[in-house]
Amino acid sequence: MTNSPLYSDLNLDFIKTPTGDVALCYNTEAIKKSIRNLCKTAFLETPFNANKGSEVGSMLFENFTPIMLDYTRTNLKKLLEENETRIEIISIDVREYLDQNAVTIKIFFKIKQMKEEVLFEFLVSETK
Repeated sequence: MTNSPLYSDLNLDFIKTPTGDVALCYNTEAIKKSIRNLCKTAFLETPFNANKGSEVGSMLFENFTPIMLDYTRTNLKKLLEENETRIEIISIDVREYLDQNAVTIKIFFKIKQMKEEVLFEFLVSETK
């Protein structure tokens, strides 16, 4: 792997650098943030691309069934394959937490150019 970053993106936490610019995130961190944003984007939120998004947020208000979890897993895989071309998906696991009204998403993927395998996990819950 080279010392210079292959991938970069704006840090959407809007952390400032000492120069006052918005900080960037690189490589694995940039891809993780992109995946999280794609998974949390609802349909119709992306201008001129109404079919880009997932139903993870609305899933919190449904009954969790094995069929619903498998449907979500399949749709997330399709979403990432179409929109995040820097990765190759190895597996996706969606687990429900009924007592917290939340869903945990685990995505195991390989970054194509870096030959690095990454396990990325995040929680989706109701906002209060």
